[in-house]
Amino acid sequence: MDINASIMLCFDVCGHTLSLDDDVAVLLEQMRKARDTTFKRVVNDALREGLARLSSPAETRAFRTQPVDLGGCYYPNLDNVWEVGGVKSFV
Repeated sequence: MDINASIMLCFDVCGHTLSLDDDVAVLLEQMRKARDTTFKRVVNDALREGLARLSSPAETRAFRTQPVDLGGCYYPNLDNVWEVGGVKSFV
């Protein structure tokens, strides 16, 4: 199969039609040849593995940051940003 060819493969499986994009069909065919097995088996194996991955939660790992002492604050009170900015009043 040529990935540049404009073809659509349709397979009748248990009364259902499975339409594959060209790039997917090429990858499945390459895998079929490499494993020397049937196209049906490769499709089913790929679907099983893909569905298992999609249905399980994504693997995560903890993210930790190291605290750093930045020293004291230059301004004793940061509640009024106008004072910190040197502005007496907004009005």
